[in-house]
Amino acid sequence: MQDSNLRESVGSASCRGRYEPSLQALVGRLSPPARGYGDLAAQEASQRAVRALSGKPIPARPGGNVTAMRDFDVREALRSRLLAEHAEDMASTLLVDELGLCGESRVDLAVVNGSLTGYELKSARDRLDRLPNQVATYGRVLDYAYLVVAHSHLSQARKMLPSWWGILVAREEGGTVVLSHQRKARHNPAVDAGSLAQLLWRDEALSVLARHGLDRGVRTKARHVLWAKLADDLDLDQLRDEVRENLKARRGWRESPAPRGSASTWRPSDTTPRFLARRLR
Repeated sequence: MQDSNLRESVGSASCRGRYEPSLQALVGRLSPPARGYGDLAAQEASQRAVRALSGKPIPARPGGNVTAMRDFDVREALRSRLLAEHAEDMASTLLVDELGLCGESRVDLAVVNGSLTGYELKSARDRLDRLPNQVATYGRVLDYAYLVVAHSHLSQARKMLPSWWGILVAREEGGTVVLSHQRKARHNPAVDAGSLAQLLWRDEALSVLARHGLDRGVRTKARHVLWAKLADDLDLDQLRDEVRENLKARRGWRESPAPRGSASTWRPSDTTPRFLARRLR
């Protein structure tokens, strides 16, 4: 199938139901470079990608209980859930894998729309020793935060989270990863403007300053100077808006490998085969 035909078949309507063969063809085209990581892993990743793109539940791997779940299982269940939750506003919503914060932590999955929400995943195989530092870093940048945690960690994790964090619990039911709300997230009361500004690339930061008439004398300065200028001269709500809009305007960056808006707005060319293989392995 030619690329133009593939894009037409995927982009002609929703990625659900009868369009699954086209999704399979798409993933099949993007998967071969993943074989360097192992044929079986690549095939499994491709199959699970089709399920995520078509909105189907993500089955747990053989083993059947929550202790057998890996980060990948929980991540794909969360991605599928978020796509369903934001189905009506995906044109203005971006899902981002591994969003870096302050050079210290990476958010497992972030949602960028009218706010900035981060999801930290802790499967049964993970440890919680890094969670306190992650909580501190997330608290400087995110509007909302959720811990997505295996039930075996729930009791301990609750004691480590501030009250504004939400909690989702991952469990296995009939071979499928199911996420249930334990606590709804509340608005972060203590976002730090200097840390938030660091989400912007240098050219983005300079563009924001120029748009607000604040670029005089700093056009050739290093990015940390631009970040500080933004933090000092914009109010926090203005900075939040600018950061979110710049993140959503990026293309082929750290977008989650799933359709944004409708299939017609998702560009297969934005995600290279090697990039997708790394994401799905």
